[in-house]
Amino acid sequence: MNAPCLYIGIDVCKDHLDTIRFDHKPTRLPNTTAGISALIKRVKATGQTALLCCEATGGYEQKLLREATDAGLHIARINPERVRHLAKSDGHFAKTDALDAVLIKRFAEQKQPRPYKRPPACVERLQTLLNRRTQLLDFHTQDNNRLQQTSDIELKRLIKSHLLHLKNQIALLDAKLRELCQTEPELRARHDRLLPVAGFGPVTLQSLLGHLPELGQYSDKQLTSLAGLAPWAHDSGDSHSPREIRGGRSRVRKSLYMAALVASRHNPILSAFYQRLVGRGKPPKLALTAVMRKLLCLSNRLLSDPGFMLTLPEPKTKPLSRT
Repeated sequence: MNAPCLYIGIDVCKDHLDTIRFDHKPTRLPNTTAGISALIKRVKATGQTALLCCEATGGYEQKLLREATDAGLHIARINPERVRHLAKSDGHFAKTDALDAVLIKRFAEQKQPRPYKRPPACVERLQTLLNRRTQLLDFHTQDNNRLQQTSDIELKRLIKSHLLHLKNQIALLDAKLRELCQTEPELRARHDRLLPVAGFGPVTLQSLLGHLPELGQYSDKQLTSLAGLAPWAHDSGDSHSPREIRGGRSRVRKSLYMAALVASRHNPILSAFYQRLVGRGKPPKLALTAVMRKLLCLSNRLLSDPGFMLTLPEPKTKPLSRT
């Protein structure tokens, strides 16, 4: 991508692309296919290299991202917290849609964020199924908690019926996820490449393939940061606080946490690594986080290097006694 000479900040709402700062002029367009098409046509009419920029809004920006990338435009999706920090650093504490569009434009000019790269259709489908599965699991947990808290017989019966329905829906989604990972050649190749890693189950593999499609394309440090596993320093003067992890993609981190629990017990190499850290006085949670990073880096190596072979040490066997 050539350095853009036109930056466009877009404040995305449910119904509108509110106050788009287009060439320093505010505009409002509906957040529909027609509204987005009008925006794309207007950007292309300038004949300039442009970078559109919007915030992550929990899904309302998806239509804009898809249609803009399909039209060949560069668009970046950024963390709204970073925009708010920029506003506070400039002494701006007011918040309106018009001000947000101006701030997003300014953020794009100063930081020049990486343009959004649309994943393959099979990965988008995988992400959709995984998101719905997470929602159903949350509903199941909530209703299961309600079941424990109520004493009304009729209400208990209704909750149990709903729990059964949710359980069937989750099982159906699990079947669809397995089918997708087996029928799509790209997903199947990556899935089978990671399958031999001790600690990885179907849910972890699906989460890595869906929520971290950059796996195998970025460096270990970049992926560690994306997954929220990078240890951040918090030192000041003579004060040296323990490093902490934060941010990143929580669903990837949760999946790797469960995989690390299994690997710390059943993966010969990582189990020894975990025990070595604990033996040196490291807290178990810290040692487990280190195992998570090892699993992530191992996955990245497996997908980035076709010649890399996963080898495990031979199990120790007792010599046969002579009788």
